[in-house]
Amino acid sequence: MFEIEVNRNLPPLDRYATLAHELGHLFCGHLGPGPEDAWPDRLSHRPAEDHARNEVEAESIAYMVLKRLDPTVRMGDYITGHLGPGRQVPETVALNLTFKAAGLIIDMGKRRISASRLRKPKK
Repeated sequence: MFEIEVNRNLPPLDRYATLAHELGHLFCGHLGPGPEDAWPDRLSHRPAEDHARNEVEAESIAYMVLKRLDPTVRMGDYITGHLGPGRQVPETVALNLTFKAAGLIIDMGKRRISASRLRKPKK
């Protein structure tokens, strides 16, 4: 089981951004596998090397979620501190997981998502 705490003193949009960012970590597997392999196990055994990847993925997810909610929203420069030389996105960033997680969180913001939606499809 995972638990996310959000600072209640933040403005509502900042709380939502924080929640989307932390759910991004979860759905990208940064905290380990989900129930019934709902998301991959990408828990790092090299935390220093994978920190930038994890933060770029989670913050990209938060950005997409908030932009879908309000196209005029502006987010800080947090992500740029985790980009590589020349502001390159780390090659280890999983774009497919990032987009999938953003879509799931956007859907969760609109309606309740069933547990079966989180599970990995059986082959």
